[in-house]
Amino acid sequence: MHKAETSKKFHFVILLSFIVVFLIGTSLLISFKIEKQSELNIKKSGAQISSDQYETQIIAENIVETYARQKTQIYSGIYDTDSNRTFVVFSNDQKEGLSSCSPYIMYYDHNLENWSEPHKILDSPVQPDSHNYPQILKDSMGRLHVLYSMHANHKVIQATSSSTTDITNWEINEINGTNEATYGAAYKAKNGDLYYLFRKTKGNGVINPPLSNWYEPEYYLKSTDNGETWTSHKLIDPGKSEDVWNTVYTKAIHYESDPEGLHITFGIHQNHNDYFNKHYYIFFNFEDNNIYSASKHNLGSTITRSEFEQHCEIFGYENKLEFGKEGGNTRMAVDIYNNKPVIAFTRFKQINTVGNMPYTPYLEIASWDGSKWEIDNYHHLGLFQPYEIIIEDGIKQIYGRNNQYQTITKYSISNSNISETEIYTSSNLTVGQLNFIGNFTTDIIGTFIEGNYTHWSSPKPTGNLITIGKVLNSPTQTSEPSHSPTLTTTTSPSVTNTPTATVTVTSSTVKTPTPTVTVTSSAVSTPIGVICGQLDHNNNNKVDLYDFEPFKDVYSKTCSDSPIVEGCGPKDSDRNGKVDIIDFKNFIILYKQKNCG
Repeated sequence: MHKAETSKKFHFVILLSFIVVFLIGTSLLISFKIEKQSELNIKKSGAQISSDQYETQIIAENIVETYARQKTQIYSGIYDTDSNRTFVVFSNDQKEGLSSCSPYIMYYDHNLENWSEPHKILDSPVQPDSHNYPQILKDSMGRLHVLYSMHANHKVIQATSSSTTDITNWEINEINGTNEATYGAAYKAKNGDLYYLFRKTKGNGVINPPLSNWYEPEYYLKSTDNGETWTSHKLIDPGKSEDVWNTVYTKAIHYESDPEGLHITFGIHQNHNDYFNKHYYIFFNFEDNNIYSASKHNLGSTITRSEFEQHCEIFGYENKLEFGKEGGNTRMAVDIYNNKPVIAFTRFKQINTVGNMPYTPYLEIASWDGSKWEIDNYHHLGLFQPYEIIIEDGIKQIYGRNNQYQTITKYSISNSNISETEIYTSSNLTVGQLNFIGNFTTDIIGTFIEGNYTHWSSPKPTGNLITIGKVLNSPTQTSEPSHSPTLTTTTSPSVTNTPTATVTVTSSTVKTPTPTVTVTSSAVSTPIGVICGQLDHNNNNKVDLYDFEPFKDVYSKTCSDSPIVEGCGPKDSDRNGKVDIIDFKNFIILYKQKNCG
């Protein structure tokens, strides 16, 4: 009997050895070749980082998947130098089976190198709507302010903490005169003044007016006493014209410290959002609270339609485009280089004459040369939506999404050379807007959300909040348009791409040699408190043969076929409802690392 058991164990070990050899070969095929890029220094709002590596990590799960529906370049959090913490705010919670979009907060402690648990600041007072989202500021007294705007159906809510060391206790107030606010964006000036931009929806005195009667200018709140009181000011006034081009949509907002203020791009839409056409640029100066054109023409404290049409136009289409059908929405991102604005944006180009989307967005870059806008097109890059742009030493680094909205990508453009870095590719979800952290550090550059993206009025709690930055510990809670430039591509691991080479792995992340890009495999999600992720089946801080053994019993079966009560359990590492070759690949990558610590 003893000999029989020994023989059985021996054959099992031999079988496992053959399987491991097979999987090592498979992992070589499924991994990806990473081409080196030159090391660049990039900065945003005073923070400087080296671009030799990026990594993505899920820090919150099952949140509202459409995150904010914001159509503009804004911050998703702030880095605080005093506490050495990065604070991130987002929408979460459920109501009636939908995401109610209540404001949440969590922070990364750079000293302790770990995440706090997410904390709900307050219950959303309105029905689920993915326009409802928070913004965060820190005042001169060291207190945090979370400003929460909704979809023109409630006053802006201000939540104030006692300090940056406590995110569990908040004083809640409503700001008068903001009942019709949407698309909030918060900023702090060097002198301590607080600013909060928002669009105000007015029905010309009519209750539930038709779209043709809407009037939606851009306003801002200002506080000079650390958020104790606020004054309201009209910033962009499209007027109440008969042609009903009366709605402002801000597209990009970028803070600069010298001269201090906000660089803003916006479009004017007809009938609220039936049609769009021209887009404009202004600089809102914090020193005098006046508005300036790119040519530095002072346009006063409020800009009118006649003024921005005369002094501020960046580009327009020959004919107006239908919002959501022909064009969708023009995405824009702005940065400053040599004290001049540079704007990355999508221009819609007609590809098909029929269908729901006969127009396709392509990347263009507008640069102010001192007297006019110079526009270069990069249509050969394909469908791409820019969300952030950083310019350093003349190199334009543009972050956005492409690949049918499944990939977060960075293009680095210098003269006629372009390099492409795929930072994150979702295996079966859509990625949303990437937003940087205000005054970010190397650890956390920004955040984005992936999800199923249901209608804005019925958002499902199916999204993941993901950070871009360096390797972090697991959270404790779940212009050369005339010719084709040279394109160098750097890709992150993706189960849909053709494999070409190997990668090296640390913990649950896939790394490449310096100075290339480091990413987390889009198939692996690190669970709470387990460094190795779901592949460490017996939770011994290693991925080894004992973890591999349970795979063979459910391989190629759906989770409903599995005898395990919870479905496939930890063996379904990419959570796609079955244990398949991707889960085997994820296992072998971690097995080669052995110790997850």
